[in-house]
Amino acid sequence: MGQGFKIDFLSNLSLKVNAHWLLDQGYYEAFNRDYLSRPGIWSTSRSSSASYDKELSQTYNAVLNYDLTKGKHAGSALVGYEFYNKQWNGLSASGSGAPTDDFSDLALTSSEEGKRSIDTYHIEERIRSYFGRANYDYAEKYLVSGTFRYDGYSRLLGDNRWGFFPGVSAGWIVNKEDFMKKYNSLISFLKVRASYGLNGNVSGIGAYELQGSYGSTKFNNQVGYAIGSIANPGLKWERTKAAEAGIDINFLENMINTNFPYYNR
Repeated sequence: MGQGFKIDFLSNLSLKVNAHWLLDQGYYEAFNRDYLSRPGIWSTSRSSSASYDKELSQTYNAVLNYDLTKGKHAGSALVGYEFYNKQWNGLSASGSGAPTDDFSDLALTSSEEGKRSIDTYHIEERIRSYFGRANYDYAEKYLVSGTFRYDGYSRLLGDNRWGFFPGVSAGWIVNKEDFMKKYNSLISFLKVRASYGLNGNVSGIGAYELQGSYGSTKFNNQVGYAIGSIANPGLKWERTKAAEAGIDINFLENMINTNFPYYNR
């Protein structure tokens, strides 16, 4: 489900606000009746299980846009904020030793030690982002653009949660120059472009993995807690530098399109 609205402060200044919610729920049950596992051997565990899972994600963003054109000069800019939250929670239970194949309810499974189990889980993650972009165009020939993102991710810890990722690009529409007019019948479009930026990545990290964990254990018939994993507060955003340069050429009224890029990452 989503909802949004737009406010026009001026003809060239506006604010867009959007909200999106996604809810996914599932309930599952299973029951194993007596069955012949191999010739002459019957499985009579009569195991029963049930689980409920719920996943709720929420996204809220606000973007302020500004555009300005004056003579041969044209520019636009935007700044925005986004908040993302996702929650997972659920429960599961299982049992075995039901008296007959006719009843699958967990309450009718055996209450003997080790025949029943129950578990719950709760997971949450959040991402906060600030972002912006500015474009400048002179005479529809010379193009410059700059972008940035400043992201904070709950799966990282402390100051390492935040990462800054800027980018810049420039382009030259060569076919609009006066010296190219005599080639217009052959070259419909000619653009020289270049860009450079930083990208961030934190995939493969569990929601609480870097905080470390404890788990229950039993020693000398006593239940206690032991370290399950060591905390790793020093892990940061993975940053990747990307540079690209290229030429785009279209021929014969754009009937033939070609691209010659160079990419370094």
